[in-house]
Amino acid sequence: MNTRHALTFPEAIVFTLHYADCFDSSLTLDEIWGHLPLKISKETLNQYLDELIKSGEVEFQNEHYFLSGRGGLLELKSQFGDFSDAKLARAKSLSSLISKLPWVHEIGVSGSVANKTAKENDDIDLVIVTSSKRLWFTRLIIVIYLKLTRQYRGKVVKDKFCPNVWLSLENLEFENRSYYLAREIASVKVLYPQGGSSVIEKANPWISLYLPQIPHIGRRGSDGEDLPPPHSGQRPSGSWTSSGGAGRPFPPPSPFTATHGWVRLGFQNFNLIFNYFDQLSFSFQKMLIKRHLTRELVTVNRALFHPVNYEDVLKDKIDKKMHPKYREILVDSKFWS
Repeated sequence: MNTRHALTFPEAIVFTLHYADCFDSSLTLDEIWGHLPLKISKETLNQYLDELIKSGEVEFQNEHYFLSGRGGLLELKSQFGDFSDAKLARAKSLSSLISKLPWVHEIGVSGSVANKTAKENDDIDLVIVTSSKRLWFTRLIIVIYLKLTRQYRGKVVKDKFCPNVWLSLENLEFENRSYYLAREIASVKVLYPQGGSSVIEKANPWISLYLPQIPHIGRRGSDGEDLPPPHSGQRPSGSWTSSGGAGRPFPPPSPFTATHGWVRLGFQNFNLIFNYFDQLSFSFQKMLIKRHLTRELVTVNRALFHPVNYEDVLKDKIDKKMHPKYREILVDSKFWS
């Protein structure tokens, strides 16, 4: 929606702080700049923040900005950061294992862990990108492993894994567009490939309409290494993009594939077998999912699972916490569901 373009800079800043407040979070200058729905320089942003502090709408403490009277968020942010770091370490350990599957092109964490707002009893949301026609076979393997090792989210939620976003390389773009979805995509923390930026973010350049600072923000991978901006055209060493993938370097050309037709035929047959396995996996899992289908999106090349309706949760938080002026900006938009 275009309501965001009617905001003044002070209103946009307060709106951004209201949004963070819905998640019990304060923001640093860099975080406000990155989340602001209007294009602005850091110098100008700093000037507006000083004015808002003088007016009493915003407070500043320990390098963090927050709405007036919400100083308690500083302690919460520290606690949530510790919980998030511990959960992220678990996700990295899992990522190092499942990334060995040859069809996995990207593994990331999203939600509260990625945003460093995780509470002690939160689960760990995973985003997994696979090769074409390998999504459901890959999901079957990973879900079975997580259930056998009792790491899959069930009745017990704390520190369990919830792989709720599955995308294949040919279906990375989201048609529904909103500030909320832009924030969710931009916040994905890539665990694999290390030093890589999200292929999902690259496939959705429209998010810069909602977060205009995104193309200029230097990113950090899970290993702390500086990454190029997602739309800079640069890519981490060893990555490839000719077919939309990331992280898997091209193997050296093989003389056998070039000179022996029977070798190529063997690979083609091998590929067809796995295509068949993936189709079987899709049919089997779709049958199981239908028994409990509520608001999940399930197709051959995309699966979105959300056991909690985050749209309703966020709207409820907005109704309770956000000033009516800023509430209207979000309530009428379509959230990622």
